[in-house]
Amino acid sequence: MAFSLLKSKTGLAVTHRTVSAAVRGILRTTRLIVGGEEQMLAACGGAPPVYAFWHGKQMLLLAYESVFTLGILVSHSPDGELLALILHDFGHRITRGSSTRGGAEGLVALAQLYREGCAPAFAADGPRGPYHVLKPGAVRLAAELGRPLCPASAAASRCRRAGSWDRLEVVAPLAAVAVVFGPALRFEKGIDGEALKRAALETGAAIEACTARAEELIRAR
Repeated sequence: MAFSLLKSKTGLAVTHRTVSAAVRGILRTTRLIVGGEEQMLAACGGAPPVYAFWHGKQMLLLAYESVFTLGILVSHSPDGELLALILHDFGHRITRGSSTRGGAEGLVALAQLYREGCAPAFAADGPRGPYHVLKPGAVRLAAELGRPLCPASAAASRCRRAGSWDRLEVVAPLAAVAVVFGPALRFEKGIDGEALKRAALETGAAIEACTARAEELIRAR
């Protein structure tokens, strides 16, 4: 992303309108396959869960229209500003922060959005990686709220990978997109130390399993 363009109000506004329209237009042409939705909703019991997914899957996951309004933590970076605007266009609520800058404040804000009826959602290896290494924020918040943590991922029949650290997957027009939810995970309030590390590894593995299942659905279509 050309950061100099995003740092000016005019550049950000033009880029926002262009990218948001392009994403929405492409997603309208895709065919959606969903796996694990019924068990995910059953685990939620009618109340919002906490979602965790990989940063590079964000465009693919926008193909799925969530039952819950999502509350999404977006970084303070220039491309984070663009992402926040696009996600808002899709009807989600945004709070700013990350695991490295403003993280504690971001988690407090997400907890408040949960109380207002939103499902907190984490690009759990963001904002800058390492690639597919889960940060603990999603686990901490799910434990604090006493809510299930639902892993999610996606795959597409045709897409391009960006050269960014997250290998962002940009879906092609007319592609099939599979979105998969894994079995819900639950963690004890106050989780910390080695237990938190194990929970993060478990959650990361669950997201990877969702990716593998999404790829299977694409091959089987």
